[in-house]
Amino acid sequence: MNFTLSALFCSRRTKDDLRAYFILVQNPQCTSPATYVIYAHLLRQIAALAEADHNFLMHWFKKLSQKRFKQLVERLHFFISTRLFPAKPEELPPMAKCYWWIPSATKVLSLLNAANSISCTPFMPFVDFYNLTLDHTDFMEDYHTWQTHGNSTRFTFCQFPFILSTVVKKAIIQKDSEQQMISMARVRQRSLLTLSSIYDSVITVPHSLRHIYIYIYIYIYIYI
Repeated sequence: MNFTLSALFCSRRTKDDLRAYFILVQNPQCTSPATYVIYAHLLRQIAALAEADHNFLMHWFKKLSQKRFKQLVERLHFFISTRLFPAKPEELPPMAKCYWWIPSATKVLSLLNAANSISCTPFMPFVDFYNLTLDHTDFMEDYHTWQTHGNSTRFTFCQFPFILSTVVKKAIIQKDSEQQMISMARVRQRSLLTLSSIYDSVITVPHSLRHIYIYIYIYIYIYI
């Protein structure tokens, strides 16, 4: 497997290379954390492929048996969960050196999710793509990062909503609604203060000129 990966890393992508990726990513030996350094590099290569190559892989994933498809999804979920919360941290490199592991695995998992979605008969229910380990992460921080940076090169799980459980989505929506209500309340408060200021200004001018000042303030308030 090491020799095969080395050859793939050093060559231009051909259809045979894609077939090799397709076969290697299903390797059952990659279930063990001892193989994760190699497996992570494979996932990184697949994640970095062009969109056309991703489409090839996605349609090949559709041709897998249900058993193999589910095993691959479970293997990727386990890889992500183990990197987030390793049972034996000493078995894996420090997070600072392999920060790209989780983004790579998630992007490959998104290809499987897409393949499942376009299949005439889905291999598995969409809830099986939820990674429940993410319920125990700081998903609100992930959400705030996504709000700030959007779908930029900075990875967030919110870019891939299929992986977020109902618990996480509900908590995010609830928190976001609360923030919007607070923001709207602040806008209303500023509007009331503005109207109060206008009223105070109008009553200080002569009565014969008040209607002119009122029109001016209304125009400014609405259009400026």
